[in-house]
Amino acid sequence: MKRLSLYLLTAALFTVWLAAPAFAQAPPSFPPPELDRLVARIALYPDSLLAQILAGATYADQIPDAARWGDQHHYLTGQALANAIQEDQLPWDPSVQALLPFPVNI
Repeated sequence: MKRLSLYLLTAALFTVWLAAPAFAQAPPSFPPPELDRLVARIALYPDSLLAQILAGATYADQIPDAARWGDQHHYLTGQALANAIQEDQLPWDPSVQALLPFPVNI
C-alpha cells in the first residue's frame, strides 16, 4: 500500500493547503528552512509527475484500492505493467492509474 500512499498523501495535503477559500486568513509565510522541509520529498520530481500526483490526490477515495493493486502487482514493470493495467480495466481515474508505475521509496 506504500506504492502510492506517500506521493498522494503529500500531494493531497499540499492541494488542500493551496485550495483554501479566498475569504480565509492570508496564507502563512514560511521561513526558507521550513519551506524546504515541507517540499523536500517532492521538490526534485519532474513537473509532469508532480502534475499527475496533484491530479491523483483529488481522488483520495480511489487511492487505497489503487495502492493495494500496485502492491499486488509490484513485480510488473514497463509494458507488462501497462498491459496489466489495461487488461484489468481498472475503475480509477486516469490520473490515479498513471501513478501505478512509480514506486515509493521510503
